[in-house]
Amino acid sequence: MHRIVIGLILMGVVPAYGQSNQTWIEAKSTQYSIFYVQRYSQDVTFVRRWLNFTERTMRRKYNLPRHGFEVSVFLEPEPTSYAGVGKAVIFSGSTEATIIYLTPSARAWSEARRQGRTTNVGAPYDAHHHAKTLVHEYITLAHQRITTDKPRGFYYYSAPSWFVQGLEEYDGFFHSSSRNRTLGYARLLEYTDANLREAFNCCQTLSNHPAISSSRPYVGGTLILRFLADTFGEEVHLNLLKSPQPTLHQALAGELRANGYSYSRMWREFRSWFRDRTTELSPPVP
Repeated sequence: MHRIVIGLILMGVVPAYGQSNQTWIEAKSTQYSIFYVQRYSQDVTFVRRWLNFTERTMRRKYNLPRHGFEVSVFLEPEPTSYAGVGKAVIFSGSTEATIIYLTPSARAWSEARRQGRTTNVGAPYDAHHHAKTLVHEYITLAHQRITTDKPRGFYYYSAPSWFVQGLEEYDGFFHSSSRNRTLGYARLLEYTDANLREAFNCCQTLSNHPAISSSRPYVGGTLILRFLADTFGEEVHLNLLKSPQPTLHQALAGELRANGYSYSRMWREFRSWFRDRTTELSPPVP
């Protein structure tokens, strides 16, 4: 099983162009430009569809009509050190961002499918994977903008990695295709049940504050944030991003208190929630 490596953020470093020595063609939209090579021009429509869908999610979920970045999306025709099968990268500064992605019709993707390679949770490298990853990368800019623009409180990339990567992956799963929301989510639960039951921790003291965490930020963080959405409504994600508290742990503690919860109660209910969800995946043992 191959581990997905996505969402690498190198603050303040924004390449001016893609890594390949190509003649780039620009397809410009209001908040981004897609750069592609002629032989893969058919991918532009697909990528634009999911970038536009992500902008609608920014407006509906995060109340953010404009993210305020000048975004360049490079669709690499061949794998590079930044973009490949199971690997994408976003570089973001204060006003500019660059997403580098292996174009969906690249031969490397079809070769990976032929070889039976899958994502870390066993999903194929298909159109649904591309949709999830494009949403994951682009939605990052909304999360970053919200914490940058608030007058005080924690900054997005000062939050623990389970929250940063988990929120991006959550939006990738639950704000892309219906197949990602259903079968993709089921695969994630199955993988966690089989491999990561011990990857969650709670209630140890971090900087004099209790905390919940996961040693596997992409998968574990996604499930913690799914639990929070199921329990308190999806608006809890925006509340956390907008919190004036100096740390994510304090922001979450405040959200929990506002709903009559403590960290220990959240932990008990999270374990029960996870047990119930994984039990539903398969019939009971006779």
